Amino acid sequence: MKKGLAIFICSIMMLSILAGCGGADHAGEKGEQAAAPVEGAAAPNTGKEQVSQTAENKAQLKQELAAAHAEEPTHEDLCAFCQMKIYLREEDMGMFTAQMQTADGQHLYFDDVGCLLNYERDMKEKPAASWVRDYSTLEWVTAKDSTPVKADIKTPMKYGYALFATQDAAQKFVSDNQALKGKEASWKEIDEISHQRYLKRKEKMKNGGMHNGSMNKPMDHGNNGDKHKSDDKQKNDGKH
Repeated sequence: MKKGLAIFICSIMMLSILAGCGGADHAGEKGEQAAAPVEGAAAPNTGKEQVSQTAENKAQLKQELAAAHAEEPTHEDLCAFCQMKIYLREEDMGMFTAQMQTADGQHLYFDDVGCLLNYERDMKEKPAASWVRDYSTLEWVTAKDSTPVKADIKTPMKYGYALFATQDAAQKFVSDNQALKGKEASWKEIDEISHQRYLKRKEKMKNGGMHNGSMNKPMDHGNNGDKHKSDDKQKNDGKH
């Protein structure tokens, strides 16, 4: 009797041990299933990925702000380089006005093409775009795509260059206005001449002959406008 009771108790204990092992195994399987990633679910963003995304957003915003487009100057605008008067489209010397758009979208204007190039020399970041006016149509033209002509014409800073949208238009101007002694030029030529003036200006500032304060005062171009009107109109350059 005692022997049978002992066997019965041992059997119950064995069944309990086996049931406990099976439950542990089942719980382990559930834990593994819970830890496994769900297929197709997006991985959480890490700090590095968030920083990268922020940088991309800023770059895109900067690009949108700097989308290249020309704008018309106003009577309040002055040459960003020499602080002299900017001529508007309808004014006698308006065909010589140039402009640039900086990388952050700001529009700056220049009374003559040489001032445009000299201003760029001091820039830490290249402009988004630069334009000049077509001498004949007065439309804005991408600066480096234009064809310059050196002629006997008065420009605000006496560089003497007219810019054209096409080479054909430049050649036609030279052919139709032989009294102006025009000849096709290059941007390299303009750059070299303007650079010489740039160096002389820097030297004057260094020697105290030109004060920074004086460069911030509005100035005009003397009677250049009248000279340009009398010279060019009387020679019938055929612009308008």
